[in-house]
Amino acid sequence: MNKEAQRIAIAEACGWKITNGYLAKGDMPFVHVGTLVTTWEQLDRHDLTSIPDYLNDLNAMHEAEKSRLTTMGERGDYVIQLGAVVDKAGWKDHNFMITHATAAQRAEAFLRTLGLWKDDA
Repeated sequence: MNKEAQRIAIAEACGWKITNGYLAKGDMPFVHVGTLVTTWEQLDRHDLTSIPDYLNDLNAMHEAEKSRLTTMGERGDYVIQLGAVVDKAGWKDHNFMITHATAAQRAEAFLRTLGLWKDDA
């Protein structure tokens, strides 16, 4: 998955949507993106700056984890997925590195946990 697709998938999983030309979370509009914008695909990179930068911001990923991974099962699956992502990076001290995973690694594990990860063809 490319970075933009990951960011959009996480935003959607956390409740972000486009409603009536507004990029919104819940019922409160945050940013007007134009009346012609009705889907995520119509947003350009400039408009994406108003949603959290999940792949580079640990605080944003922490909020996503906290708000979306609510059951013990999801949290357990997330730890397993995060371990697999960390192992893929070839880090030696598995347990230590899980606690020091980057925002991008956490984003991948988050999407895999929710079944939203799409491998590039």
